[in-house]
Amino acid sequence: MIYLLYLMALLMIAAGINHFVNPKFYHPFIPAMFPKLIANLLSGAIEIIIGVLLFIPEYRKLGGLGFFLLMIAFLPLHIWDLMKVKPAIGSKKIAVVRLFLQFLLIYYGWYIWKGQESIELAIFSIHSIPL
Repeated sequence: MIYLLYLMALLMIAAGINHFVNPKFYHPFIPAMFPKLIANLLSGAIEIIIGVLLFIPEYRKLGGLGFFLLMIAFLPLHIWDLMKVKPAIGSKKIAVVRLFLQFLLIYYGWYIWKGQESIELAIFSIHSIPL
């Protein structure tokens, strides 16, 4: 599981850096109501910070919380893109897959933030409810 965490951290850092190296790539994904440059640079900086936090054991839960919240913040953008005639991601099929993956990423962020013990506690609590 730690390898998946490190992979996610690396992907977050790489994506964050890409916001600065190739900002025009992200412009079609940013709704017109947001200032493209500020939204792009802010997203990139946040992604880099979260990626770094995920690498540091003492700050991993904070990184998980940040990842969880960022994925929730991106969810409406993915829904908005899916509703467009021609999604920025390329096609409706890819937009649907990305939306499904977004929910998995939200869960993964929650998992990093709350940890395995919270999941086990939730399952135990469900099983201990008297019927």
